[in-house]
Amino acid sequence: MKTWFRLRAARKTAELLIYEEIGAWGINSKDLLAQLTALGDAALTVRINSPGGDVFDALAIHNALTRHSARVTVHIDALCASAATLIALAADEVRMADNALFMIHEPWTVSMGNSAELLKQSDLLDTTAEQIVGIYARKTGMDPTE
Repeated sequence: MKTWFRLRAARKTAELLIYEEIGAWGINSKDLLAQLTALGDAALTVRINSPGGDVFDALAIHNALTRHSARVTVHIDALCASAATLIALAADEVRMADNALFMIHEPWTVSMGNSAELLKQSDLLDTTAEQIVGIYARKTGMDPTE
């Protein structure tokens, strides 16, 4: 089975590899969170090389890592883009390779339907963008307008 993550525990430390898309293309956040919960209080190293993916799966993982009782260190090994950046921002410490890339953008979607449905999608994108900006602001200490 192809998965976009691997979680490996060794005594009181564990490593989480996120080396593909996040979400529907692989194992969903529910499966990852079950394994994370089973780790208990192990210190966690997260290694990221991901173009991103589903923002809601990324937010669920972000929130789980934020709740994790032990120290979380993220290493950006190559690419940390889009929704993957939300996972990185959950860490106590973020380390990034000199030749790695960190790419952010406003959320986007693919939609279809009548005008009422498209307006709902537009509102959801605006709400999601506000949530994402809030996460960046808290992590950086910057004002959300910056």
